[in-house]
Amino acid sequence: MIGAAWLARRRIIAGPALMGIAALVAGFALAAARTSAVENTALAKPVRAEVIGTVDRVERRPRGYRLWITVERMTGNIDELPKRMRIVVARKGSEPPIGALVKLKGLWRPPPGPVRPGGYDWAREAYFMKIGGVGVADGPPDIVNPAPQKSLERWWQAAISDTRSNIADRITSVIPGATGAIAVSLVVGERGPIPEAINEAMRISGLTHVLSISGLHMALFAGAIFWAVRILLASIGPVALRHAIKKWSAVAAAFAAYGYLLLSGADVAAQRSFLMALVSFVAIACNRVAISARSIALAALALLLLKPEVVQSISFQMSFAAVLALVALYEMWRERPPSAEISSSKIKRFILVSLGGMIVTTIVAGLATAPFGAYYFQRTGIYSVLANLLALPIVGAIIMPAAVAGLALLPFGLDAPAWILMGWGIDGMTAVARHVAHLPYAAWHSHAFGPAAFTLMVFALTWVCLWRTVLRWLAVVPLTIGLAVAGTTEPPDVYIEPEGRAMAVRHTDGRLRIAGIRFARFAADSWLSADGDERRNTDRSVSSDVLCDRFACRLTLPNGRAATLAWTYHALNRDCGRSALIVTRLVAPPGCRSTATVVDAKDLAERGAISLKLRDGKFEMQSVRQPREERPWFNRPSLRGPNFPVEQQLEITEDPSVDPGDEDYVEADDERK
Repeated sequence: MIGAAWLARRRIIAGPALMGIAALVAGFALAAARTSAVENTALAKPVRAEVIGTVDRVERRPRGYRLWITVERMTGNIDELPKRMRIVVARKGSEPPIGALVKLKGLWRPPPGPVRPGGYDWAREAYFMKIGGVGVADGPPDIVNPAPQKSLERWWQAAISDTRSNIADRITSVIPGATGAIAVSLVVGERGPIPEAINEAMRISGLTHVLSISGLHMALFAGAIFWAVRILLASIGPVALRHAIKKWSAVAAAFAAYGYLLLSGADVAAQRSFLMALVSFVAIACNRVAISARSIALAALALLLLKPEVVQSISFQMSFAAVLALVALYEMWRERPPSAEISSSKIKRFILVSLGGMIVTTIVAGLATAPFGAYYFQRTGIYSVLANLLALPIVGAIIMPAAVAGLALLPFGLDAPAWILMGWGIDGMTAVARHVAHLPYAAWHSHAFGPAAFTLMVFALTWVCLWRTVLRWLAVVPLTIGLAVAGTTEPPDVYIEPEGRAMAVRHTDGRLRIAGIRFARFAADSWLSADGDERRNTDRSVSSDVLCDRFACRLTLPNGRAATLAWTYHALNRDCGRSALIVTRLVAPPGCRSTATVVDAKDLAERGAISLKLRDGKFEMQSVRQPREERPWFNRPSLRGPNFPVEQQLEITEDPSVDPGDEDYVEADDERK
């Protein structure tokens, strides 16, 4: 197809058509190749065992830390070892060094999948990170060998990790507490220690992008290096007169951006930002336009060639949407007619352009990412423009310059004043976030909608950004249709957790009631968010009208009939003839399905999380996957149910292995969150 596209490159219709087909085919081929290249095995079922492995990465958290290890061996009945595991350790101060061989005991589980159809699939992301098991360790790790023989790659990883850890320790020694945690996030990319209250305020106010190292930080950091080197070289007369110092500065800034990428942990947003910066600096070195839609395309293409799976990453989609919209705005401004120039004094023009540019870019970036926020998070910050207008000057004028100065002065031990100044700026930014987050109606909640409406919105955004003629305004057509489809989407009446431990049911008052919250706190919050409900799982009204005993929990459906979340076979024997819906993590007897709609362990193993809509007394089912659908990251545990008597299939004994108070499910839910 690439050859055919090349031969037809001069044809008006065939050339672009064949190029598009070639890109499509190449994308699928590359995705298949990448999937095969990272092939790994996940745990088939939960297992309590001892695992021995080599530490690859250590991430700090508010309580304890998280280990990434390459598995060497495991005890217990395990068919195939996972290549890597991600393990939470609750005790701070016991962090092992990178490359150490450690031993941990705990309950290990397969990477958790979505908690609702259309929800975030961490199992898929874990597959491409070669993570085959997760869990919470019973205690701190035992170090078997603190310094085994290291490969060059392991030595490099350890050097980077030690550098990041030393910088983080230095920052927190100067500015402790939440302020220091945010500073560490902005410099070395560790967001774990940031308190959840601040994270929530940043999300509601629309400032959460500041906490994740992305284009803003890379531009400010690399831009500061670029101008600092250029000013330094310009102050040396012979060098400035005889050499292309602008190109030299671009090369220096590119290396600085790469160093910042390594310090930041190199997540998707940071990788995208580095590639954009690299393309821009290479363009400067080659006397080409640094900021254009082509540079975005090159950065996206490079990232997709390396990791095609990121095309479904929330970070990838939102960051490229914002950058594409801003570059389109920049190109429109650059191509404006001369009569549009601002005629006033230089100072007034500078103020108008700076303030107006900040307002416009904030609005444009917010509008570009709004469909993604509504689709993935069902929440949009109403006052995000106000928060960004107040906070971004602090970030650009105080926080990031202080971070650059702190890193530059760190080797000389003179960095403390820079971190203190950075802390003042962070305190101002968080004050803005808290104030805006507490304004009336600070967040707009919407219910979840399907991929069809989302695709139409993204198509409209792409159309309006790429076209340069009046045809760009045709984007209003798919946008209007997408909004209409999203607005008419009806949310499900029932959500079922993928392990059958929790269930949400729409009550007769139209709001969700949830049974089994203690086993699925993350799932409960996800269901409420998808329903456009601003309540959290801790709200007492969420579990009101739920009647529970030690056998089952019962809820009321919108039509007034009963729904049962059954823990035991006694409950199945008692409630199959009484309830319209039976949900259980057990294998239900066949006779139960003749009197009620049943979702049991077999259904959940085949389909994952399930949602139901009640239509004319019958349930319409949606699920994470179809029974015959296969993906490498799908986990379908094999089940063996009891042998039910044919004559009386409901008269069965208790299953003593079932314990509705299993705290391990609470820990597993923490890992998913």
